[in-house]
Amino acid sequence: MCVSSAVSDYFRNTSFKQWQLSDCLSHVTTECLNLTSECKQDIIDEFKSQLLSIANNKCVYQVAKNKALKLYGNVENFFNLKETITLFAELDVKVSSIFFFLFGFIFSYTYKKRQFFTGN
Repeated sequence: MCVSSAVSDYFRNTSFKQWQLSDCLSHVTTECLNLTSECKQDIIDEFKSQLLSIANNKCVYQVAKNKALKLYGNVENFFNLKETITLFAELDVKVSSIFFFLFGFIFSYTYKKRQFFTGN
């Protein structure tokens, strides 16, 4: 699932009374594999886009629009919180360890294959 779909899914399937930026980010990190800090700005932009879309939707109750606008105003601060920065650092470590594991496996396999065919 891509970031856009995960954010949309969260706001569509969660009661507006329970909307929280931290829960939405948690949902995104659960649904989207291989997220890193390089994706942070894209996620921020998607949060803002989705929240503005909700706030401008004529079919949404005013209280939900107000909640969306409140969250929109807090997006930048939320992504600068120590806890959020730590989460992205943990995502970086997780993705890099998966990468190095796979790279090591492929390198080892290629090396063994070459040894078999060359006898070296």
